[in-house]
Amino acid sequence: MFELQQLQQLIAVAEAGTLSAAAEKLHISQPALSRSMQKLEEHFEAPLFTRTKNRMTLNETGLCAVQYANHVIETATAFDDAVHEKIRSLTRIAVGASAPGPLWLLMPQVSREAPGMMLSSVISENEASLESGLKNETYRLVLISHPIEDTHILCKRYTSEQLFVSFPIGHPLASRKGILAKDLAGLTMLLFSNLGVWTHFHERMTDTHFILQTDRQAFSDLVTASVLPSFVTNISKNNQNPQKDRIIVPLLDADAKKTFYLCARRNDKALFDHIRPRL
Repeated sequence: MFELQQLQQLIAVAEAGTLSAAAEKLHISQPALSRSMQKLEEHFEAPLFTRTKNRMTLNETGLCAVQYANHVIETATAFDDAVHEKIRSLTRIAVGASAPGPLWLLMPQVSREAPGMMLSSVISENEASLESGLKNETYRLVLISHPIEDTHILCKRYTSEQLFVSFPIGHPLASRKGILAKDLAGLTMLLFSNLGVWTHFHERMTDTHFILQTDRQAFSDLVTASVLPSFVTNISKNNQNPQKDRIIVPLLDADAKKTFYLCARRNDKALFDHIRPRL
């Protein structure tokens, strides 16, 4: 029986045009490649090449063999990828979320319900991509701000997140019962990156200047040491160290509060059902 490596070598000869060029591309010697092609011919009990004194070219049978070799290699690659992906799906749970806060609540629950499984997570503001990732089995669970209308998908309300602004004591806006995003015009605020769908909220605040931080610990330390306002949510303020000498004021804009839905494929119903909402 021939080997996949021989088919890959045959394809390389067809693409390179000559045996020497193919051997160079494959990083093997020309005699070794020639012997491999002879063994392939022995398997088929027919020549695949027309040989002249200084040249060896694929004949009609060889060209046919190359055509089907490509199909075999493509199928073998798909087979290998599919099996490895199945192995990963049985040993790993990938979670996609459109905001970090709800993900902080979810991951410990997943860990408790699936002990021994490797967990990974992704935060993306592109909820359409997360939805597609759930359907194509990139993710086993996703958290997004709307339910997915699909009979093959299970969804339930998981949690709600409300935006607040953290002001230092004595700030002119710290005494308010609530504020709007427009009230922050002209201010400089600290902002942590990778906020998922919350990114759209601060992007529309074009009259507010933001100092962006990409490191979570550096951001937390800066908030503690600074007199600049920053965003917090009902989830983040309960999952981080308490901010001393700070007043938390809710944002009253309609888009400052979001409900997040946990979604899974129906074949993951057991895991889905064991995860309790955090409303």
